[in-house]
Amino acid sequence: MNAVYIPFEAHDLKAFFKRMVHPGTREIDWRIRGLSITAPHKTDVLAELDWIDPGAREIGAVNSVVVEDNLLCGYNTDAGAFVAPLKIGWARSTTRVSRSLARAARRARPCTV
Repeated sequence: MNAVYIPFEAHDLKAFFKRMVHPGTREIDWRIRGLSITAPHKTDVLAELDWIDPGAREIGAVNSVVVEDNLLCGYNTDAGAFVAPLKIGWARSTTRVSRSLARAARRARPCTV
């Protein structure tokens, strides 16, 4: 894959999406195909998207944005990351749940378990 991952610190999410991300309004012509969204922006980003996956809408948070046909589409992959170890019995065989897993899935957990 010919790609690069660039971290951005966005203090004004709405302005960042308008000026840098959304294909219809961005000020530079670059081939951005998607973004990873981290806290504290996972809920606020919903207002900037053209389409939200039903599961992400139910959870109320997005951590992955994909540019598809000039639309910004939001997804939540945290729920799957939380549930996958449970499905293989990982949580039953250990006494502690990983803190990073718990943080990543704190919004997804009530909707998936």
